[in-house]
Amino acid sequence: MNNKRTQIDWEAAKGRLQEAETALERALIADPERINRVYRERAIQMANRHTGAATNARTMRALVFSLGPEMYGIAISDLVEVLPATKCTPVPRAAAAIAGVINLRGELRSVIDLRRLLSIPPGVDEVVSCILMLRNGRDEVGLKVGQVDKVQTIREDDLAFPESGGAEGSGGYVKGLSPDKIIVLDPAALRLHPVIRNSHSQS
Repeated sequence: MNNKRTQIDWEAAKGRLQEAETALERALIADPERINRVYRERAIQMANRHTGAATNARTMRALVFSLGPEMYGIAISDLVEVLPATKCTPVPRAAAAIAGVINLRGELRSVIDLRRLLSIPPGVDEVVSCILMLRNGRDEVGLKVGQVDKVQTIREDDLAFPESGGAEGSGGYVKGLSPDKIIVLDPAALRLHPVIRNSHSQS
């Protein structure tokens, strides 16, 4: 058994302790250049986050379709589904813009002729091919339109606001005109149209 005690160099240990304390003090001292660098990095990160959020808020995915002689768009988030054109059952004494009702999975839904609703003149060789099911409160209402063209991302900041967009009767229901001449409809305004607002009583 080795009874020899290990000799401790107290002076060296004291020196290392002082060096550690000095290094810690230096680390805690505010370095102006380091602080500025951290602030710049944080500012860039925050700016990127705000820019990304703003971009998302200004961008909408729109379903583009023909309506009369023009191309129109409506936010996909306001649509429940897109149905192929089907024969509607007429509703006696209904408004001229109401095409009728359809049976959708056992429930009756009103269908509105969007071209007539907005007083849009018919296009050349116009063919009704789709019914867009628009969210309408807890219910939904069909919008009869022409040919569905595509789904397109539209920046709301790029929309122009002409004095008259589309037909004479559609101005109050238009958000704006995209750079490629797509007339973007305002679903919230459409829901306030008396024909759509009262469509529940037709179904």
